Amino acid sequence: MALVFESRATGSVWMTEAVARTILAALGHGSEEDRRAQEGIFTVEQLPGLITLLEELMARSKDLSQHERDTALSRGEEDRDPLLIGMHQRVWPLVEQFRRALAAEKPVTWRKA
Repeated sequence: MALVFESRATGSVWMTEAVARTILAALGHGSEEDRRAQEGIFTVEQLPGLITLLEELMARSKDLSQHERDTALSRGEEDRDPLLIGMHQRVWPLVEQFRRALAAEKPVTWRKA
């Protein structure tokens, strides 16, 4: 399954449900009721705070990826698979969507695809 994030200000952002649910939990939608929800909305008023949370998530993910890379190299191991996608890379399209939606004063909705 997939979840799609949509706004009248942007194109759609599609994510696997597992990744999207992880991000939604980081944005405060992690309760059992939230996990069963099929759709939701982020209002224009919520977007600035959500952008900040997503930027913090991206920074932590980048730091962790760099730390893992440095640790592997210090042990003489090969760098991790370059095709693996970090959370900071998965979150970036959503941050951009939220920024554009905020600039256009449009909400962002999400739903199961």
